[in-house]
Amino acid sequence: QAWRHGLRDRPPPMHENHSMWPGRQRRYADLPKIPTTESLLDTMYRTLPLWETRIEKDLLDGNNVMVVAHANSLRGLIKY
Repeated sequence: QAWRHGLRDRPPPMHENHSMWPGRQRRYADLPKIPTTESLLDTMYRTLPLWETRIEKDLLDGNNVMVVAHANSLRGLIKY
């Protein structure tokens, strides 16, 4: 399971017929495509725009910021 520790390795994809497929949830209805798998690097690319436009700016302005996210997103931000 290299994907658990690797930067570019991806876990096995989750297919649309999986019982936990997020595409069944209303909150994702407006997304054109939901990825079936994601590496740590993919997560970093997905989360960095938010870091650069909101979080980093607030920190540099001297504000306290609380980031609530799942582990891989946090790992990606820390690695950045």
